[in-house]
Amino acid sequence: MKRIFFIIILLSAIAQGFAGESLRDSAASWYQQDRFDKAIDAWESILEAEGECAELYYNLGNAYFKLDDTGKSILYYERARLLSPEDDDIQHNLEIARAQIADRVEAIPDLFFIVWLNALNRWISGTAWGVFSIILFLSVLGISLWRLFRHKIRGNKLLNYTVINLLIFSGITLLLALRADKMTKQSNEAIIMEDVLVKSSPAETGTNLFEIHEGLKVEIKDSVNSFYEIRLSDGKVGWIRAGTLKDI
Repeated sequence: MKRIFFIIILLSAIAQGFAGESLRDSAASWYQQDRFDKAIDAWESILEAEGECAELYYNLGNAYFKLDDTGKSILYYERARLLSPEDDDIQHNLEIARAQIADRVEAIPDLFFIVWLNALNRWISGTAWGVFSIILFLSVLGISLWRLFRHKIRGNKLLNYTVINLLIFSGITLLLALRADKMTKQSNEAIIMEDVLVKSSPAETGTNLFEIHEGLKVEIKDSVNSFYEIRLSDGKVGWIRAGTLKDI
């Protein structure tokens, strides 16, 4: 009975795999035939069945860009970049899509070490930093155990410095891994989906402060009822309706 149950599960998994590949092939074919709406439906079905994937987000971004839907194309490129920050193709297409945005917001420059950390996170993923941290920590354990069973060792001072440096670098890489993971999973950024007037308060009766347009990336600061408080990269703050943006 157990063997039959196992065979059924195995055959089901194989069938699902073939179905997923078939749907991917269909989506690629529809995209090549300029039937972008069909390709989008297929890729979204795969996303729903299999979960987040940088490749699928990238494909959706391309399809929406072809349909001149700037907001959704940037949204999916940004989601793809969160999962694969080192991918040059994603970054390139994102920059092309951003060029279509009506707003030209001058960002407040980050401090030099923030710029450096962001560059590191784009270059090396959180998983890679985590692996580096584990390797360094295991090296510390290995050296410590070796010293424990070898009482007479030349160059004790050098070994001490080595252990201390390995511990420091292990801690640094662990912090970088946690930072990258937080940036990926707890993003508080969103993309504006339509042109909208930013209010001075979380109410329709609030004073109109300024207008922002589809495709602009903003930071979500707070929420009250059906309004979000947002912050632009140039420091401007205001309130907009919740339905006018989507989380990255």
